[in-house]
Amino acid sequence: MIPTTFGLRHVQVFMMVTAITVAYILRVNMSVAIVAMTNNKMANENFQDFDWSEPVKGTILSAFFWGYMMFQIIMGNLGEKFGTKTLLLGAMTFCSLITILTPFLADLGSTAVIVSRVLMGAAQGAFYPCVTVFISKWVPLEEQGNSYTLAFSGSNVGTLIGLPLSGFLAASSAGWPSIFYVSGAIGILWSVVFLWVGASTPDLHHGISEDEKQKIKESLQNQNQEEKLPTPWREIATSLPLWAVFIAHLGQNWGFWTLLTEMPNYISSVLKFKIKDNGFLSCLPYLAASITAVVFSSMFNRMVQKNVLPKTTLRKIFNTVAFWGCGLALFILALMNTTDATTAVFLLTLAVALDGAIFSGFITNHVDLSPNFCGTLMGITNSLANITSILGPLFVGWIVENSESVDQWKKVFFLSAGVMFATNFFYVMFGTSEQQYWNNPNSSREKEHLLDKEKVVEKTNDLQE
Repeated sequence: MIPTTFGLRHVQVFMMVTAITVAYILRVNMSVAIVAMTNNKMANENFQDFDWSEPVKGTILSAFFWGYMMFQIIMGNLGEKFGTKTLLLGAMTFCSLITILTPFLADLGSTAVIVSRVLMGAAQGAFYPCVTVFISKWVPLEEQGNSYTLAFSGSNVGTLIGLPLSGFLAASSAGWPSIFYVSGAIGILWSVVFLWVGASTPDLHHGISEDEKQKIKESLQNQNQEEKLPTPWREIATSLPLWAVFIAHLGQNWGFWTLLTEMPNYISSVLKFKIKDNGFLSCLPYLAASITAVVFSSMFNRMVQKNVLPKTTLRKIFNTVAFWGCGLALFILALMNTTDATTAVFLLTLAVALDGAIFSGFITNHVDLSPNFCGTLMGITNSLANITSILGPLFVGWIVENSESVDQWKKVFFLSAGVMFATNFFYVMFGTSEQQYWNNPNSSREKEHLLDKEKVVEKTNDLQE
């Protein structure tokens, strides 16, 4: 049994939680900042505003994801083979510097901002795959479920911090440029701390006790292979359970990022809240999601431990709560009078809060399928799924030509609800939590070789007879 006392592994998990948290602060700041940058009446009058059209704003908000889908598969594969610390450090430092430079880039024009967001997205492609690998190396099996939930729920915590902080800074005397200076500084601070306390594996950390290190290794001895394994690309590409995870990832990204990037615009234009209030209202759903993620994860882990239902069934149930619950809330919002601010905020909060169940659904399904290649799997689904992260905000820009039009926003909510319902149906039909045979390619190929050899022997015996 792994000791339950506080150990260095908990410090490492905390650094992964804060890595995702800070990464999301750096992502979401533009959602609020762009409102202030393009409407001087809502921001400090001492700072320049930019005459960017709705399509241009939609392009800026989606540009991050163009870069985000580029290098995740490579990052996950490199993290599995060579360690994750350097990749995480480099990604965070680069993103922080780009963020700090954003006000200067905005003066050069919207194209410069778009390019910077693409580059930031490319660097942030390291986070999800590398965090997945990092936890699989540091955390014993019995603690991995909660550790992954805590780490990935950093997305909600980062949103929870980033949106109101951006709203406060935009309305302050420092103006909208301070949004980028402050969030960039937070990223630099994280890099300094992780450089000091982080390590890719327990073996590479000089501060860990021998007792904790041995207990972690004993727990993971059947989970991860020490040698560098060849990546079974063909088996991964043709795996239906992985396709189910990928389709679910497509749907979740559509709903999550459409809401995240466009909610400040909706709250400002339709519900008529001021920018300072906008940031706080936009973060309320993510406060709820941060709480529900932990609650759902605790429920899931207890049910698994007590064998209430098969793990596969539980994953599908929790994923359905997230997807169909969120979709239903958006569907109701589209049917109702969305100028009713109280009802609209409640339904948006409910939609995102129920999304907290995904951490017990498809998000951690990658580790079930293949502990040895979980970083690569996360890189594949999280990168390719960002097709919908790009399309979501772009579709909003195309549909909502007039940001004050309630009818146009209703179309956005109907479309998002439909995507959530359809993609979860595919996951329920074809998803599984069973470890796949290709998790250990050497073992799989050895078995195939033995089977081929037996067939040759059988054919030879038949001919001799």
